[in-house]
Amino acid sequence: MKFQQITFPDWTEKVIQNRKYLRAQTFAKHRILETLINLNPSDNNASTIIESYECYNLSTSQFSNLLESLSKLIVYENLIDSILLLLGDLTSHNNNYCEILRCSSLYHIIINLISATSSGVTEKAVICIGNVVLGSELGGTTSVDLGAIEKISEYLHSDYEKPSETLKTCLWCFWCFISNEKISESFINYLIDLLCELYEYTELHKEVLEIAWTLGEKKIISGSIERLVFVLCNYEFIEHKEKSLCIMALQNFLYMQDIRKTVLEYFRKAIILRDESLDCIYKALSEFRCDELSEYLEVFAIAFEEIAKGIDSKGFATGKFLVGELKEMNSNQIIKTVSDEMFMNLKDAMTLANAQIGQILVEICSELLRAGLESKFCEFDCLDALSLLYFKLPEPSCSQIHYLFSIYFDN
Repeated sequence: MKFQQITFPDWTEKVIQNRKYLRAQTFAKHRILETLINLNPSDNNASTIIESYECYNLSTSQFSNLLESLSKLIVYENLIDSILLLLGDLTSHNNNYCEILRCSSLYHIIINLISATSSGVTEKAVICIGNVVLGSELGGTTSVDLGAIEKISEYLHSDYEKPSETLKTCLWCFWCFISNEKISESFINYLIDLLCELYEYTELHKEVLEIAWTLGEKKIISGSIERLVFVLCNYEFIEHKEKSLCIMALQNFLYMQDIRKTVLEYFRKAIILRDESLDCIYKALSEFRCDELSEYLEVFAIAFEEIAKGIDSKGFATGKFLVGELKEMNSNQIIKTVSDEMFMNLKDAMTLANAQIGQILVEICSELLRAGLESKFCEFDCLDALSLLYFKLPEPSCSQIHYLFSIYFDN
């Protein structure tokens, strides 16, 4: 996933010009720090000086002095944006600054700014908090952090019609908390309820799915996690361009025993409906592969049914999945897994196949014969179907069919 500590999009050309201006005025770095600490808030250049500050190598005492000065300046409304810009930039570059900031009185002020009337101020405050949580070893575990969670929660719940960028930033900050892995179950339960609401009632699908992916990837167990999986599996809510991300998130939940069945059932239905994201589904199943699970075998059986239906690109995706799975199995596993019904489907598939699908079917036959299932080929007339397929295929596959017949007759 792409989440990481972030800087502000507000470092515009204006700020770059401000920095050039300051350098032209021969402000040395220690001189800029001194200017910040002694800054007059009524100075017309106050915002420019704050925004233009760029020093990432301050000592602990220097940074503490800077924070003390900023905590006095942040009460001036005209300087709030500039101070948050500066802190967001510094905390994205230096984790040591994050530890110092979280212990300062300024951090409490920033948390209280979440409920500001300006969504821009809220967004900048939330980015500072997210950076601190990501950059601190204790991130997400202290009473101060819980206060931040509460403030952001109140902000989100008050109105989902807020600017989407601000809502996205709040979700990013919550991702910072769960990335810490030390957060309470009560927060996880709250977060899951919130994700479900946002997924159903807003357009923030991508952001919700990225957090869901992280919850699954970190194996975060919660009593309400099944509700989230159910919502993700609901077709009404995944008909959007982020469907492949949804499948990636669900893939992580396959490793959680209590909700695996729900995910596999969704994948089974998606295969039957010939979903547009079959490639992603098959990739998820291949990476998970567990041929001891009855639910997984049901999905495998459905794939054999689908290969009998389609000679299009989706049928090709299904065939590639089956070949890959069979190659991973030993002979005993194949014998246990492949049923009579699957052989009937294979025969139908070979009868309907075009050249592209036919080459995949030849590979499937090769794996089945490797397992010693020659008698099944005869029982279900698969050899006759394979003979008909011979005339549809290019030379390499024809040679492979010759080889398969030689295996059969040798045995």
